[in-house]
Order: sequence, then structure tokens, then C-alpha cells
Amino acid sequence: MTPDASFAFLGDDDIRFQYTVDNRDQAPEGTSFTAGGASQNTDVATDIFVIDNAGMSHGAEAVGVGDSEIQGSLYYQVPGGPEMTLNNGAQSTVGVLAYSGTFTTRKEAVNSTGGADNELDIGDRYIVECEFSDIDEAAMDTVMYLGVNMAQLTLQSEETEGLTWRGTYVAASVGDVEGSLSLTAGNFTDRTPLISHEISLNIQFSRQEFLNRQGMADRLVLNQYLGLEGATETLCRNYSTAWKNHTDALSEASKNERLVGELILTAALTFATGGVGGVVGNYMKNTLQAGAFVSDAVKDLAKLGFKSGMSAALPGGGGGAPFAAFPEDPASWGSRAKQRVSDECKGVHDCVVDWDAQILSNNSNFRRDFDPHEEISQALRIAGQNLSSAAGSLTTSADDFEKGFWTNWLEHYGYTAEFSGMAGMYMPDENWDNSAIRDRLEALGIDATPYVERARERAAAESTRLNERYGFPSPFHGPKI
Repeated sequence: MTPDASFAFLGDDDIRFQYTVDNRDQAPEGTSFTAGGASQNTDVATDIFVIDNAGMSHGAEAVGVGDSEIQGSLYYQVPGGPEMTLNNGAQSTVGVLAYSGTFTTRKEAVNSTGGADNELDIGDRYIVECEFSDIDEAAMDTVMYLGVNMAQLTLQSEETEGLTWRGTYVAASVGDVEGSLSLTAGNFTDRTPLISHEISLNIQFSRQEFLNRQGMADRLVLNQYLGLEGATETLCRNYSTAWKNHTDALSEASKNERLVGELILTAALTFATGGVGGVVGNYMKNTLQAGAFVSDAVKDLAKLGFKSGMSAALPGGGGGAPFAAFPEDPASWGSRAKQRVSDECKGVHDCVVDWDAQILSNNSNFRRDFDPHEEISQALRIAGQNLSSAAGSLTTSADDFEKGFWTNWLEHYGYTAEFSGMAGMYMPDENWDNSAIRDRLEALGIDATPYVERARERAAAESTRLNERYGFPSPFHGPKI
């Protein structure tokens, strides 16, 4: 009989003892083995109990401090035979120790200059010590570190000196550390931690490293918006040109002033991106028209570094759209584009510069626990692309915008349901078949057939609905194009 260890700790419930039968394979099939035994001091360890008869693993529970001899016996029984003693009087001594300790922590500054003990700069060391009591030095050799489950801390070394365990950690990356450091001792199977210490730290960049990254972030802002400014100006100029060509043709072809005004305004609100989707469509609709930042993430930049409830100045910080939305009439968009991007660039630039000011003023409410360059890089994106790459995608020509306007307009307004006084009912009324519109469609290479057919069908259905509502005769659907 061999024990797992010559000592245990108060509260252990599986002090294991293992029996070995050298010639077990010669036993008749079906032979069973049973362990028994007793603790000579039940105030220290309980009598042996079975853990696994098949594996002949048995155990006792540590219930008090002190030593106890464990006397074990092993019995076997072949099928149909009496129980026989295989080994009687095997002995092993186990010492049961109390298990307690006191944790202390301290910061060893390498890069930081001041700050609380729980505020570290990357590279600083964090020392954790646990001084045990009621444990002998032999047991100290089995003290096991179970770790701080946090990526921001790296265990550099651990050692025991007398009854003290010491772990030295290095602050490896920025962020908050919330976790539990646990220690245990002994070489028993599946031991759970018996001593734990909660750790709450904030790890930051060093002052100089943060300023270096802030400078990189500021240059990135200026470079990214510079490319976006020119691309936006060209894009909006093309959009304005396309819109003017489109609405000029509609005005020339209009049968009455009411209709052209209604159709142009409705189309402007409905088809704001000229039927163009993707990066261009999202940018024009969700950013320029809405008066929003190029990315939702931009508005969160002002909150970085500040403790709860504080933030830097950034347009729109009080809620709502930070910039004036573009007017409903796209004809004037070209002249506003450059200023719009410039205003946003200034707002983001001012926010980044404010980070520098917080550091230089030693503001205790500001933390250097984020990477300015990385945050700016991730925030300045359109549809997942950085602004420089996205600017290269904002290349829609005036003709492409106008094609989008016309295909949408033809499908929705090529025919409309209008009341005919002569027929006394609502009928599909054709709005597109005239020289001004046909000339623009031909110049752009647009085949109107599929679009106006869908418009005619829609207008016929709407005419039927209106006639039924007002009790007019069945509609005249008219010839197909």
C-alpha cells in the first residue's frame, strides 16, 4: 500500500492510497478485491473508504491537524468462494497540516512615474507574496501557482523562501485586469485552489509611448481625411451634375408644373443615391445626407481614456447629428462637400490633440490604457475600409448616377394612375414618352422597356384600386409598350 503523499491539508477529502497486486492477472476470472482499514487517529484522518475497487484506489479524509497511522487490509474473493485476506496490516503515516496564508502586493515601477499601486505602465512589475502559516517547509516545495487568467499580466518568476511564496508579474499589455490568483499545495490529484487573492489593476502605456502613439494618430487623421476630402468633392460634383441633367429633362418634358415639382421632390427623397449601393450609396445616404460621422465608431473616440461620465469635446457630443445634413436638393451638394469633410476632420483632430493636452496637464481622470493610433485606425472606416481605401472607391461618374436616377424614375413614375375626366375613371397615364426624356435615355444607353412596363402594371393596379374605391368603371389598361 502506497500513499499519494506523506502529508495532507486540513479539509482534503481524497487522501488516496493505492494497492498493487503483482500477479493480479493470474486470479480466476471474476475475482473481486475489497479494501478495508482504519485510521489510528480518527481525529486526524477518517477510516479508509473505497474510491475505486476495480483500480484498488482507496482514501481517507483529513479532519484535523496532526499525524495518523493508516493501517490497511486488502481482501479478495473468487466466484463461489469465501472472502480471503490478501494483505493485512499494511501501514502508512499521513500528516495533516492546516492551510492558511496572507497575501501582500506591491508595484515595482520600471516605466511609470507615480500613480497608485494598482496602476501600472507596460513593463512595470507587480509582486505578489503569500506568507503561509501552519505549514512546514517540506510542504512548501509543493506549492502550486494556478495563475491569473488575464492576458495583460505575464508571470516572470515564482519562488518559495521559507514559508513565503513569491510571484513576479510583468505588465504586458494595456487594459483592466480583473481576476483571481490562486495557490494550492500538495501533489494530490485534482486539487482545487485553497487560497485565492483578487487582483484589480489598470495597465497603461508609459507617458512617452502614449505621446508617441498620439502623434502617429494625429498624422493618420490628417492623411486619411485629406484623401477623403478630394474624393467627396468629386463625387458630390458628379452627383449634382447628374441630378441637374435628370431634373432638367423632366422639367422640359413635364405636362404641367405641379407634376414636375411633385415628381422631382419625391424622387429626390426616394432615390437619393441614384440607385448606387455599396460604399458610395452608404456614404452618401448614411453620412452626407444624415449629417453623421463617416463611421459610428468616431463618436466614441471622445470617451476614450476618461473615467466614467467624462469625455473630450467632439461635434455631436450632446446627442443628435454632429453636422448639418445636406439639403434635399442635390444640386447644391458639390459646393458643400469639401467643407463637410473638413469640419469632421477638424473635430476628430481636436479630439486627438485633447489626448495630448490631458497627458501634459497630468489629468488624474485620464488613463493611457488605449492605443491612440489603433483606435483612430479602426474608427476611420467606411464599410470596413479605411478612409484612404474607401476614397479610391468613391469614383461613381455623373453618367452612372444619372442612370440610377432614370431607371428608378422610369419604374416608379413612367406611368402613374391619373383620373381621366373623359373616360370617367382612373387610368394609367404615360409620363415618359417624349423627346427630352428619350434623348437623355439614348445618350446614357438606357433601354426603357422593362422599367416602364413595370410602371404601367403598377399604375394599372393602382387605377383598379381607386376605381373600386370610388365606384368608377373598370380601368382601361392601355396598350403595352
